[in-house]
Amino acid sequence: MTQSSRMKEAFNYTNKSFRSIIFNTLRFLINSGVRGCMIKLKGVYRSKRTKTFKFRRGLISHSGIQNNDWIDSDSFYLNKKRGTLGINIKIMKKERKNYFLNKKHLVPGKIRRKSSILLLKNK
Repeated sequence: MTQSSRMKEAFNYTNKSFRSIIFNTLRFLINSGVRGCMIKLKGVYRSKRTKTFKFRRGLISHSGIQNNDWIDSDSFYLNKKRGTLGINIKIMKKERKNYFLNKKHLVPGKIRRKSSILLLKNK
């Protein structure tokens, strides 16, 4: 995934804070049209203790069969002076028109309503 390599370079070669790098990545991903994104950063960053930060935008599926079809994920590690940082990225893909034809590949969280006229005709 290109976003993980961009984030890795930004962490290594710029002096920006990790929050600004992550928020810029989230903004870029949401503006490019994905349904949702989650970035998880775990490790020793400022203090001696390990902390986990989660940043989310949009809709993310955490479990189920839809994960295989709709979620792309990547993880990488950074070695810093204080310790190792682990970064996980989950991106939920945008809809594709050919998936609407097959009912088992429906987008999770999307509500589809049949019109009442069609329901009356079928009865």
